[in-house]
Amino acid sequence: MGSADCDGECREPLGFVNPALYANRALFRAINPGNNRVAGKGFDAGPAWNACSGLGVPKGYDIIAALAAVPVA
Repeated sequence: MGSADCDGECREPLGFVNPALYANRALFRAINPGNNRVAGKGFDAGPAWNACSGLGVPKGYDIIAALAAVPVA
């Protein structure tokens, strides 16, 4: 899924979507256990946003549907 897919579904440019994404964490599958450590350096995954996995794994179709429902300002 890329922004082109969302733009096609929404029929309008999406603009800055970060606030909509961060306000809807259910649009992502959380990655709670794990880390990205190499040679002792890196980050641990955990609930909510984290430096290892960000918001988590995007649920592509759910994100497209949610952004299509948001009015473009």
